[in-house]
Amino acid sequence: MLEALAGYCLLKSNKRFNTELIVPYDYLLLVLSAALSAVISAATGVSALRIFTLPNTALSVEQLLNWWQGDVLGILLITPLMLVWRKRPANWFNRDRIVETFACFGGAWLLGQVIFLEWFQAVIGTVPEFWMFLFLVWSSVRYGRHGSLLVLLVSTLQGLQGLLSDVGYFGDLTRPNDLITCWFYTLVMSTIGVVLALILHNKDQTVEKLRQSEEKLRAMFEMSPLGMARNTMQGYFVEANPTLSSMLGYTLTELQQLNYWELTPKEYDLQEIQQLELLETQNRYGPYEKAFIHKQGFLIDVRLNGVLITGKDGEKYMWSIIENISERKKNEEAMRIAALVYQNSSEAMLVFDVNNVILAVNPAYTELTGYSEDEVVGKTLALRHSVFQDRQFYDDMKSTLERSGKWQGEIWNRHKSGDVRTEHLTINTIFNLDGSVHRRVALFHDITEHKKAENLIWQQANFDTLTTLPNRNLFHQRLTSEIQKVQTQQSRFALLFIDLDRFKEINDSFGHGIGDQLLTDAALRIQSCVRNMDTVARLGGDEFTIILSNLEDFSEVELIAVRIISELSNPFKLNQELVYISASIGIVYCPEHSQDAEELLKFADQAMYSAKKQGRKRYCLYNQTTQQHTEKRMRLANDLHNALTHQQLSVVYQPIINLQTGLINKAEILLRWQHPVFGAVSPAEFIPLAEETGLIVDIGEWVFQQAVSQVLILASMLST
Repeated sequence: MLEALAGYCLLKSNKRFNTELIVPYDYLLLVLSAALSAVISAATGVSALRIFTLPNTALSVEQLLNWWQGDVLGILLITPLMLVWRKRPANWFNRDRIVETFACFGGAWLLGQVIFLEWFQAVIGTVPEFWMFLFLVWSSVRYGRHGSLLVLLVSTLQGLQGLLSDVGYFGDLTRPNDLITCWFYTLVMSTIGVVLALILHNKDQTVEKLRQSEEKLRAMFEMSPLGMARNTMQGYFVEANPTLSSMLGYTLTELQQLNYWELTPKEYDLQEIQQLELLETQNRYGPYEKAFIHKQGFLIDVRLNGVLITGKDGEKYMWSIIENISERKKNEEAMRIAALVYQNSSEAMLVFDVNNVILAVNPAYTELTGYSEDEVVGKTLALRHSVFQDRQFYDDMKSTLERSGKWQGEIWNRHKSGDVRTEHLTINTIFNLDGSVHRRVALFHDITEHKKAENLIWQQANFDTLTTLPNRNLFHQRLTSEIQKVQTQQSRFALLFIDLDRFKEINDSFGHGIGDQLLTDAALRIQSCVRNMDTVARLGGDEFTIILSNLEDFSEVELIAVRIISELSNPFKLNQELVYISASIGIVYCPEHSQDAEELLKFADQAMYSAKKQGRKRYCLYNQTTQQHTEKRMRLANDLHNALTHQQLSVVYQPIINLQTGLINKAEILLRWQHPVFGAVSPAEFIPLAEETGLIVDIGEWVFQQAVSQVLILASMLST
């Protein structure tokens, strides 16, 4: 107990001691503490032995020495092992090291058995004990402190076992110096092994710190927002970080082919000479400003400073830090320009305080408003207020300015002449350091004519120029709005899709002028059949749509459809001509049929097509059968394009018999289509589709070629 306490106090009193045994100094301090503290235990132990077992025997120096040696050896073996092995070693049994690990420690154990326990002595003879140092060095170099301490422990235990068994290197007890030899051997091995391991560990730690430091410096170099470069004294680039490469537009490889002076405009030659003189006399230069030539030819304003350094090769280099100040230069130039802009801008500007008192205006203000500077400075903004904005408008503007410091929008203000003009106004706030309002700056320009043009463009974008009805764009907006009302207010509406029957025939017969007049009159008749709240739109050509909004029930929808058909069936008098048309109408309900705009329009179109198929001049309500028929028709129309290529079409012949002679006089060619899904498709279905899609020409030519080739084959057979 006294020995351990003394050793602890000795080590604790030295603040440089590290319990993890990092450097040789830690181990040497442990050796010294072990030697001193072991004196206490040796003296105490031998004295107690003499007092209680051999009271008449005097203490001997040899007994004290043996006891002291044993304690010192135990401390130097066990204490480092406990301190170091608190942390388990890593990577000993990785795939790439497991063979070496077993070879090192297995070989050390086997060699210890040979040296200290006389294994295989009859075969290989006596092996010198210093061979164990080879494994000690191996374990120290490759496995550090953990490895060397493990080899020391194993070899010491083997030596003690041989000593007790009277075999091996320490087995002969007849010599009085054998114990001392064993002690010195073990002490020397432990000292060499541990110190070597600590030296290597400390070197590795130093190398690792240097590596980490270099990585940090390299990271700073690579990630710095400032450009950095190392140049030879002749100006050639040796290193440059990505920031500088990006700044100049060159890659590092390209920069290394360039000279510092090649990137510098000639106008800076005198300044560069002065900076070189400063570098030679003071080992530093700058900071100073200049410009570099970018790869693309334009100039970049930079601020440089740097130092003179000596490289590993002993050569002198310039280490430079380059800051891109182009933005700052631009800002300074912008400030100079701003004053010119204020005086020369065509946009009116005024400065006012927190109480809306005007402090200054520019010449454009006078030109746009008619008021001179003397007439408005000292007055409030209310000088030009018009009656088109109420008090609430100005209260909201004030609230926005107080909350965000900005306001932007359109405003009506009075000209000095009394005319009201539309202006686009932007207000920004300049704050004091304490956050209070210093000044507000307003910019505005007259947009009266622009608003007129904008309204005209909006009108043209949303309304049909011929009928003045909402066009496809506005129709879709209102349809979407109605669907949203259905979803949020549980309302209902109906969509009608109207197509004028045989309108193309009228257009072709009477000309487009008559056709346009007919469309205009038809639009008026359709509008007369619905309520003011409903939307009548022209999608294009002779197609119209109606949105019947906010319906309690759908009973009146069919009445409206009948009324429209009746109105459009009455003759149209156009340029002394009486023109008759009819209409086919498809009807779809929302939300019953769908709540999707595209689906509603598609379903209404399908229902309208069904009305046409049923004979025109009627309406048809959408149902599932209508959709299935339309989808099948579309599928057939698409597949008809590939029918010839895939050899799905065939011809058959229907004989025509002369009733007088009873002989086949001729034959009628019939076309058949065997669809891979629908089977045999009736010509009544696919011939109209072929005519609509224009495929009828290709199909007709194919039928003709089939008939001719088959007739030739038949003629050839008959002739033989």
